[in-house]
Amino acid sequence: MPDKLDRAWINAPAPAFTYTFTCSDVAAVLATPKPSSLLGYGCRRTDAKPTVPDFSL
Repeated sequence: MPDKLDRAWINAPAPAFTYTFTCSDVAAVLATPKPSSLLGYGCRRTDAKPTVPDFSL
């Protein structure tokens, strides 16, 4: 989930990057057969690498 801080190149040619995000979910899973409840979640960018064009045929 990129946000406005991820936009480093405004009004200029931007190089291509591949971003990796890591997300965590916290859920309550009951011992009885009932639906679980999502208590919270979060994502954070954990890596960014320049995308190299693939010129192979």
